[in-house]
Amino acid sequence: MPDQPCTDDYVERAQSFVDAFTDHAIFRVSTAGVVESWSAGSERIKGYRADEIIGKPFSLLYPEEDREAGIPERNLETAARFGHFEENGWRVRKDGSRFRAHVAIAPVRNARKEIVGFAKITRDVSAKHELEAVVKTLATSQQVFEAQKLELMGRLTGGVAHDFNNILAAILSSLEFITCTLPDGQLRPVVQSGIAAALRGRKLVSQLLAFARNDSLAPQPTDLNDFVAELRPLIEQAIGRSASVTLELGASACWVKVDQVHLQSAILNIIMNAKAVTPEGGRIAIRTFNHDVRSRAGLATGQDETPMSALEIQDFGCGMSEEVRARSIEPFFTTKPVGQGNGLGLSQVHGFTKQSGGDLEIDSEVGKGTTVRLLLPACSDRETGQEGGFRATSILIVEDDEELLEISASILSFWGYSVRSALDASQALDIIEGTGQLDLLFTDIVIPGKVDGLELARRATKLKPDLKILLTSGYATAETLAKLSPAERRSFLQKPYRLEALYRGLRRALDGMDVREASPFALE
Repeated sequence: MPDQPCTDDYVERAQSFVDAFTDHAIFRVSTAGVVESWSAGSERIKGYRADEIIGKPFSLLYPEEDREAGIPERNLETAARFGHFEENGWRVRKDGSRFRAHVAIAPVRNARKEIVGFAKITRDVSAKHELEAVVKTLATSQQVFEAQKLELMGRLTGGVAHDFNNILAAILSSLEFITCTLPDGQLRPVVQSGIAAALRGRKLVSQLLAFARNDSLAPQPTDLNDFVAELRPLIEQAIGRSASVTLELGASACWVKVDQVHLQSAILNIIMNAKAVTPEGGRIAIRTFNHDVRSRAGLATGQDETPMSALEIQDFGCGMSEEVRARSIEPFFTTKPVGQGNGLGLSQVHGFTKQSGGDLEIDSEVGKGTTVRLLLPACSDRETGQEGGFRATSILIVEDDEELLEISASILSFWGYSVRSALDASQALDIIEGTGQLDLLFTDIVIPGKVDGLELARRATKLKPDLKILLTSGYATAETLAKLSPAERRSFLQKPYRLEALYRGLRRALDGMDVREASPFALE
């Protein structure tokens, strides 16, 4: 009908033709927007008989809000100007019910090419629209389920890690204390093996905490360009000669505020995964660039735009199926043979980026390779901090694990400190208020009772302004760590700690400086 000469005979033959299409509403509208013809399909879809609608404005078929906005007239104007109009939108039946429709409008011309009306075709696509809505809802529900599953696993992991870290701290401190006093002999290698096993356990807990987003972070302004460039020798050493590495660094600085130790661990985790799937002589690309928005995940959830910097690692190996890609960040999920991986690599990276306020994106296609993209909050400032203090001799230890409390007190006493101990904040405050000389409070953040270790430290410094603080925890949540002041962050010791770290932490808190000389128990 469009762009064809319009005669009475043509219209009559066309009417007979269109009546055969009962799954489409095909009708004619005048240039004034009045219905001039009606088909059998129009009656079936719209509900109007021909005698009920012919001569009436076709705008009756639109929702009231569209009529008030002048949309029907605007659609005809568009069709007349451009020769065609097409959209998916809401339409209204005779009974007032709405349905989703695919609509096409084209001008009808006479022999002189003048527009004498419009041909309008409407198809009911409600079923398709509802199916798309169901699919979208299911996809959203699956995303919510996956997020809730990861959150639940994170909480479970964090809770177990707290108790496990206390156990490891007791084992590690005891073994190292024994090593300090044990003469060389047959037993010393056995104890050293025990220490090595405890350290492996500590690394595993650290990976679990990273997934749970509860690992302690020490973020600092970092230029991704410089960081990756300096890390290149270590990356090449990790890959060996099996593949080459190319750096495609951003033209401008990519400043982020991030924990550099955890960032290095994340990069090496991804690199080792890439190495495993890269064919001999293949290539691994590392890119950095500034992002304008938060991330695809952030945009999908309607989050505000936040400047991000991206670090992208791409391999050109075998790639992953969508099923494997979707599960790749789950802890302990791995496609590697037994004994060749614990499945914590990408889950650790995911937890680290989330805890850092960023996001992790993974693109993969079977046969073409995988791209892992770390999105981290951009920053432009560079911060510094200073500490000050004096060396103490009197220390109060607050720890709810009695075995660890006893071991810690013994070690500090062995080092020459005067030690008091408490199991909770109530006992600690009684000691602080009743003790004349007290130089340092060494407390776990997570302790039983209404007052946690952080609040205890703050109350204690109000009672004794010169009191120095050393905080520790095996399970401090991201929310708790966010509450720490810069000075408190610098006086934080992650469990399970080695005696070397405890000694340096004490000296740093007491003397206000990093210790370079060997501790009194330096191990070979």
